[in-house]
Amino acid sequence: MRRGAVNKGVEYFLEPALVAAAKEAGVKFGIWIEPEMISPKSELFEKHPEWAIHLPNRETYYYRNQLVLDLSNPKVQDFVFGVVDNIMTENPDVAFFKWDCNSPITNVYSPYLKEKQSQLYINHVRGVYNVLERVKAKYPNVPMMLCSGKGASAKSFVFKSECKGNTFF
Repeated sequence: MRRGAVNKGVEYFLEPALVAAAKEAGVKFGIWIEPEMISPKSELFEKHPEWAIHLPNRETYYYRNQLVLDLSNPKVQDFVFGVVDNIMTENPDVAFFKWDCNSPITNVYSPYLKEKQSQLYINHVRGVYNVLERVKAKYPNVPMMLCSGKGASAKSFVFKSECKGNTFF
């Protein structure tokens, strides 16, 4: 969902009036988000190309015209948490969100990790989990559904959380 508005470099669509109308009609409003992705034509990519996972000195392959943000980088984790936090702060009646975290990582290279490239997948997943934990801590009553597909997502943390009765499903 996009409207062309930019919130800290991320284009998104969420009209507060839509959330209010849903609440007035007795419908819980949820939003589908994909904050771990970046468009090469975005303001964010122009400002921080080093935040995207991409191979230097090679032609870039874009999956759905996007790249994956490097969540092994703590600054990127802070940014992604900020995107979710801003949505929730600006729209406190959002009842749940679905995180479309299922894109394969292509162009596998982390500018942040430099000589530690063998740690990219593990540290990236840990970064995703760190963001999820921060969101869960700040918004404990807001369910989060994680989209999974094409084998591109590691969800063992989610299964562990489900067993403890937390809000991931």
